[in-house]
Amino acid sequence: MKNSHYQELMTNLETLGLNHMREYVPNYIEVANREELSLTEALLELTRREVDYQNKQKMNRVVATRPLS
Repeated sequence: MKNSHYQELMTNLETLGLNHMREYVPNYIEVANREELSLTEALLELTRREVDYQNKQKMNRVVATRPLS
């Protein structure tokens, strides 16, 4: 991947608020290349991780705002 494309990808992920995905991408690029994953497989794994992360964050916010009984 050209460095300028990589930088743009990282900037786009940050702009979109996909921070967990942004943190995971550098290592995952190597994994995807080594395991010869298709683009669809790689994107699916990255988006699954981001969805899981965001769901956990939402749950944490709900729990944090819940009054103690």
